[in-house]
Amino acid sequence: MEAELKIPVANVFVNVNLRAYITKILGSSKEEIFQIDTYFQSPIIDFYQTDEAFRIRRIISNGKDEKIEVTYKGPKKGREMKIREEITTGILHHAEATRIFQRLGFSIVREVSKKRTNWRKQSITLSLDEVEGLENYIEIELMVSEDKTEIQNKKDKLVNFTKEIFPEWDGKEERKSYLELLIRKDLDLG
Repeated sequence: MEAELKIPVANVFVNVNLRAYITKILGSSKEEIFQIDTYFQSPIIDFYQTDEAFRIRRIISNGKDEKIEVTYKGPKKGREMKIREEITTGILHHAEATRIFQRLGFSIVREVSKKRTNWRKQSITLSLDEVEGLENYIEIELMVSEDKTEIQNKKDKLVNFTKEIFPEWDGKEERKSYLELLIRKDLDLG
């Protein structure tokens, strides 16, 4: 399972070079990639109603596909912080996998594209996401087991880490996925 804090950059910094600030705190070892996510709707289950997600992700580095993976995300658990089951496996071909899912009745909901810069400190990954069509976000995440005590300890660890890195953070987070935010934006414009 994954525990994640998602924070709009505007809630943390204004008029500051965020990349330079994070690099100063966490060091220069970072990874810059592009991710293109194709989200699907099931012919059997309404993922919007069940709060689940199913996607194929292309990870592009240096202008070529580095990795392609398919991911199922379970419903969000709890009212605070985004914690959900995530099952991911690698696949070889995006187009062929998309065709297979479509033949099985899955339909494409939307693509979500972003440039992601990752920094890692111990078991925590901090990402600066520049999502096409949205404002920029910071995601801070780590993996957790289903043990309730561990989940609470990891939640505390994430919050403390975030407050340490971003003392200006007001404690507010975004629980909606980028897909949900983009769909909401599409509906508001339509």
